Amino acid sequence: MLFRSECNGTTIFSDGSGGWPDEISWTISNCEGEVITEGVIPTDQCVELPETYTIEMYDSWGDGWNGNIWSLYDQNGNLAASCTLDTGTQAFCDINLR
Repeated sequence: MLFRSECNGTTIFSDGSGGWPDEISWTISNCEGEVITEGVIPTDQCVELPETYTIEMYDSWGDGWNGNIWSLYDQNGNLAASCTLDTGTQAFCDINLR
């Protein structure tokens, strides 16, 4: 990952190096269920996130993310969390950065 030093929030990154990245999408929602951001893989976004949120991961084919990983980096470029969908069409990853 090329750390984006101009990002004052959180960097969300996945390079799509696993198989079939065109099948993959995701959303991030706050505790009230409101979508904060969404994307596909590959992605490199800078966003402000609350301390607690949920990542909903999707795979349109139903065979999981095939080695693709969704990664979250803090303002210093440190890995704060990562998630993947091992199998199936949908899964959740709850993040609490308190």
